[in-house]
Amino acid sequence: MTYAVMYLEINLFSGILFYVDADGRYQRGPLFLVQYLLSYAYVLVSCLHALSGALRKGHNGNRKMLFSLALFPIAPGAAGILQFLHPELPVACVTLSLASLFMYHMWLDQVVSLDPLTQLNNRKQLTYFYARWQAGAEALYLLLIDANHFKSINDTFGHIEGDKALVHIADALRFACAHSRNCLLARYGGDEFVFLDCNAENEEICRRIHGYLKRISADIPYDISVCIGMAEAKKNLPLQKVVEAADACLYEQKKSR
Repeated sequence: MTYAVMYLEINLFSGILFYVDADGRYQRGPLFLVQYLLSYAYVLVSCLHALSGALRKGHNGNRKMLFSLALFPIAPGAAGILQFLHPELPVACVTLSLASLFMYHMWLDQVVSLDPLTQLNNRKQLTYFYARWQAGAEALYLLLIDANHFKSINDTFGHIEGDKALVHIADALRFACAHSRNCLLARYGGDEFVFLDCNAENEEICRRIHGYLKRISADIPYDISVCIGMAEAKKNLPLQKVVEAADACLYEQKKSR
């Protein structure tokens, strides 16, 4: 901001970037192109930074937003180039405003739809997904995932490590369903997670979750494991009833342990 003010002050007296001639018409200065190049260089660096973050491990939850940030300047940039070639077309500001509005709505949707810790969907999105499925014809299966001995992790290693354990479980779910097309992952509450999928072959999903957590546990001072209960959703059956059926299955696993 300081540099921008300085350039405008210099331009006010020298007209090196732009000026208004004696007839009151806007004219480009001798260094007008420099401001374009500097602006686009800044935007390009920001895009590359966002793209790097999206491709970096550990940013699974923010990946969609980071990709959106990386692609955000494309339309305003194209409009800026068009306006540079044809100054009579004031399209740059309009395009930038529309792109900013789109990003704002996307950010707002993330705020109200995602769990802030794990970056998985929250209950609101879970309910919405289930209601939308009710209007379709596909089968639907619900996996209820519950962390084992989560309280002991909090008590022994502290709540910060407990939060990290929940993030590891969320990453395990993302890894397990990486190839599932029509599914939803959500944090149901506390140390419980829900996985909704239209695929009946859920044994492989469970195996991948357990395998991922086993590998993670080798590098941290405590073991992370989960129990998984499954239930099939029926048409006109409330979501809460399906969760209760999966919870009953999960409880049987807990007892067997």
